[in-house]
Amino acid sequence: MDALIITENVELYGVILADAGKVIRFPYPGFSEKRKVEWLFYRFTNCRKLRYPFFRSWMHYVFRKWGVTKGDIVLINAITTRSPFWKPDYINELKRKGCKTVLLLLDSIDSSSEDSFYTKMLEAASYSDSVYTFDHNNALQYGWKHTFQYYSKVNKVKAAGEQSDVFCVMWNGGRLRKAVEIYDALESRGVKCSFFIMGANDEEKKKYSRERIIYNSWLTYGEILGHISQTKVILDLVRGSFSGNTLRPFEATIYNKRLLTNSMVIKEFPYYNEIYMKIFEDISDLGSIDDKFFKDEVGNVDYGYRGDLSPVYLLNDLQR
Repeated sequence: MDALIITENVELYGVILADAGKVIRFPYPGFSEKRKVEWLFYRFTNCRKLRYPFFRSWMHYVFRKWGVTKGDIVLINAITTRSPFWKPDYINELKRKGCKTVLLLLDSIDSSSEDSFYTKMLEAASYSDSVYTFDHNNALQYGWKHTFQYYSKVNKVKAAGEQSDVFCVMWNGGRLRKAVEIYDALESRGVKCSFFIMGANDEEKKKYSRERIIYNSWLTYGEILGHISQTKVILDLVRGSFSGNTLRPFEATIYNKRLLTNSMVIKEFPYYNEIYMKIFEDISDLGSIDDKFFKDEVGNVDYGYRGDLSPVYLLNDLQR
């Protein structure tokens, strides 16, 4: 019994799922000009009027190209609505082939949202043999399995940027003002920050202009790891309703960095350590954290990571 993971052709997911071995990174329309035959099939099969008989031909082509055989476990990393493989037709075709289909959700599902992503993911989950999610609340709400096992360690990281005390990379998402308040509070104490914030508009960039905050400069995940290698503390700033773990606790644990977070869910993280990981709710809480947390070198930081957050463990669980 073999296992393969299908995910979008996004660098991040190719990196964090790399341990799984056979990872299929499927490009969405417009991303690549190289796979013309695949896109001819893709375009036809995603047009309802032209779907049959092209759909079966497309799937036969995919199975042969990717070496999918009866009894295989196919783990589908469902991240956006652009990827076709979580759609019921695709999932059912994999099941007809005799494959076990597993949906991996690394984004939260909000049942109150009218966003098509959420409704489509719920539909896909109903067709899959099993569903794994990173979100604690979603696991309880829908009876899915919760997992921490989706992060592969990168053994060789190339340093990027200058050394810093605190590094932050994030999408605005309504958190910009709080991020800047944290920056100001830490810089006023002599803590050197390095913040990269995406999704800020021109007015926000002007209003919240700071020396070491860079706006809308997209970093590859390799570059993010390069900046992490140059810092002592990683800032993890989540939205209030967020009930999963971002990648920041994984990075802190695996690369032995301290973590500053406003997420209470961190206490359920397998490697939670109250010495290396500090939780704050309000900006005023930062004052109670000793300067040594931000300034001391990280040579003595050791979470004792055993490699058990790797997707290899998730696949082993599926193969039992």
